[in-house]
Amino acid sequence: MDREALIRISESGNVDLDYLRQIQEEIARKVILQDQFDTPIEFLGGIDTAYFNNIAVTACVILDFSSLKLMEEKFITSNVNFPYISGYFVFREGPAILEILSEMITLPTILMINSHGLAHPALAGCASHIGVIANLPTIGVAQNLLCGTFESEPSLIGDWVPLYYQNEMVGAYFLSQKKNRPVIISPGHRITLESAIEIVKKSIRGHKFPEPIYLAHELAKRMVRGISKC
Repeated sequence: MDREALIRISESGNVDLDYLRQIQEEIARKVILQDQFDTPIEFLGGIDTAYFNNIAVTACVILDFSSLKLMEEKFITSNVNFPYISGYFVFREGPAILEILSEMITLPTILMINSHGLAHPALAGCASHIGVIANLPTIGVAQNLLCGTFESEPSLIGDWVPLYYQNEMVGAYFLSQKKNRPVIISPGHRITLESAIEIVKKSIRGHKFPEPIYLAHELAKRMVRGISKC
């Protein structure tokens, strides 16, 4: 599976889920769950997508890791052909994510995506696909649980409990803000779960999601509001 194949599937709207699951399983076999990123970490990236009808706005931000200062931001719009199917977001959002990454002046040391990595029924969500195809260390931070179980709810800000699936720990159920539900953190590619948790913790700034994803989300929403007024 490469960028061109992903684009072809996305544009065709192919919903042969057996075939798509085979692709996900192929990506899962290529995922590296080891820390393979430069240290000290210099840049954190964040990506999120917002929608208006069949138009997707994909936003990417680059932050300085030590200060979380915004260094670069960009968005692109694209027409959506692939339907909304839980667990198959990479075929809907992946091509635009890869496109915007190719347009950034600065590549992130580590990229966070509002999606899942290992905490996915095929053990490879959108964050894993993007990591493998772009050869980038990636972290998935998501709002909704796709698979797995946890024994208890984290009660204090900064606490987390393991998320288990198929007898393996695939992610962390992490409480970032007291009045919000926890988020799911999972390694995408070229990073361990332990490092993913620590990096997310260090990038929380008063919002449910870590700052790179929060800023990307806000940028995408602003652009959607502008499109909706046209």
